[in-house]
Amino acid sequence: MEVPSLQSYSLALIKSSTHHIEINYSKSKHLAAVNQYVCSPPFSVGGYDWALIFYPHGSKLKEGQKGTYVSVYLKLLTQMMEVDAEFSFKVLHKTGMPIFLTEPILSTFSSHPGKSSTWGYPNFVSTDKLEAHLCKDGMLVISFNIGVPSAPSGIYNCAGGLCDDIKKLWREGERFDVTFEVEGEKIFAHRFILAARSPVFAAELYGSMTEAKSSCIEIKDMKAEVFRALLRFVYTDDYETDKIKFLSVELVHDLFIAADRYALEKLKVQCQQRLCMALSI
Repeated sequence: MEVPSLQSYSLALIKSSTHHIEINYSKSKHLAAVNQYVCSPPFSVGGYDWALIFYPHGSKLKEGQKGTYVSVYLKLLTQMMEVDAEFSFKVLHKTGMPIFLTEPILSTFSSHPGKSSTWGYPNFVSTDKLEAHLCKDGMLVISFNIGVPSAPSGIYNCAGGLCDDIKKLWREGERFDVTFEVEGEKIFAHRFILAARSPVFAAELYGSMTEAKSSCIEIKDMKAEVFRALLRFVYTDDYETDKIKFLSVELVHDLFIAADRYALEKLKVQCQQRLCMALSI
């Protein structure tokens, strides 16, 4: 995770949005260890998907160290994209007035391999100062503003058209060119779509790996229903909250592992939200 430079910029940004995230700080402080975090639900600004990441004990500490600062970051979830974004954070009092705030900062977020998709502040505010201003119920409200250029037209920023056509390819089983065998079940897909959505699939299907030369690829250590759920996300770029919340915790856990395996960050965040819901019940 990167720390933005102290220089701030002023841009004529096309899309700007302010979001408020409510965090049960008291609960997260007792449940989370150092380097563990709370993640917001995904949200969209300028045609890109984002999430706020909050570390109640700090993000850059060694195991066993006690964090004296909370950390807060903004993460780009949209895969294989690069975008400049201007962002700022505030901690709000229950009256709505800011208690702590940062100046707007411009950073380049990139979800390409070897680049940084996450920017923010490892030492956002000291835990002592933060806790002195907390409400009695232990709730914390972080407000953040983000401004970005509009996303280029394409799979990530379209209504109908291309998106619907790609979903149709998957639903109607047209022109499949690769087969996966999972738990003895044959599951079909399109190489170019998988490669465009996941750098791991790209390496497997078009790189020097053995799978690139095979028309049938065996997937080990994964259930067939999990792989089908993964492909649903690959083709639709969404696993609606209303649907994922009805999946079993075990299935969502397995889907989270699969999303991590294939570097699908947005799906990982959606699974994390469902698992957090289960913990709060």
